[in-house]
Amino acid sequence: MSNRAVLRQHVREWLVALLSYGLLVAPFGCQFQALLDNSGGSTLGGADTSATGLFLNDDANSPVLVAARTAAGDAFFVYGTRASSGGVDGTRVESVLVQTADGRRAFMTFEQGRPVHLEGPDGSYIHVTYEEVSADRLDATITAYDANTGQQMTGQVSVDLQQVRENLQQFAQQGAEQLSRLLGQTVQVPAATTLTTGKTQERAVSPVLAALVVLPLTVLVQFCFYVVGETLTALRDAVAASLQASFEAAVRAACFPLILFSSALQETSWQVRIVPLFRVFVQIPDPPRITIRF
Repeated sequence: MSNRAVLRQHVREWLVALLSYGLLVAPFGCQFQALLDNSGGSTLGGADTSATGLFLNDDANSPVLVAARTAAGDAFFVYGTRASSGGVDGTRVESVLVQTADGRRAFMTFEQGRPVHLEGPDGSYIHVTYEEVSADRLDATITAYDANTGQQMTGQVSVDLQQVRENLQQFAQQGAEQLSRLLGQTVQVPAATTLTTGKTQERAVSPVLAALVVLPLTVLVQFCFYVVGETLTALRDAVAASLQASFEAAVRAACFPLILFSSALQETSWQVRIVPLFRVFVQIPDPPRITIRF
């Protein structure tokens, strides 16, 4: 490869990485600065519809920003809107759709980095309506819907944000522990520190792409774990005893996309590649749509 070709590749990777940073960063972007030390990257040559890893979509006209596939065949797709100017400001993540190897789909939607809707494969969901948002707290109405029984449970919740900004990892773990108790299974939060381990470095993930793409996605997941764990614990305490079974069923189904997204991100984040997604996925799902049942 000529020096000019190498230069073009590095410039392209930097532009995609910087754009991805703007697309994916949640409200805790200042935590990433210390990790922006190096550059590099990789691309996928020909089509490979069985490829695994984390893929940045280089098609600026597509609503899919990032996608991934695990060794088991599970996948996720991150959707968003790009700024009309083509720049970073004004571009946001709007939703994440997960798809299992056997074709089941579930999704999450976001509003300025905050989780709004989590829906499981069976149509059960958790929906959050924010009434007040500040740097210190979130006040919201949360609704859990059990698609199997048609039961709907609603309550008012408040989430403290004052301390979470100082140590998101700690409070995300707190949210994961709350979810573990609600779900009756162990839930693990992806940690940003795994990006700097020897195992990751040996696998030659681009440090720039890791810092600018994987870290914002990790923060998005961590913040989601915290908010969802806090709100669902508060709602559980307000739900009548006769509705507890429906509440637990709704939570198990609705949290499915968050748990699968988190585990898939941990598995695929060691290999970030820039590629037109049609080379990797035979079919790319349309962005998910919310349907509220009354």
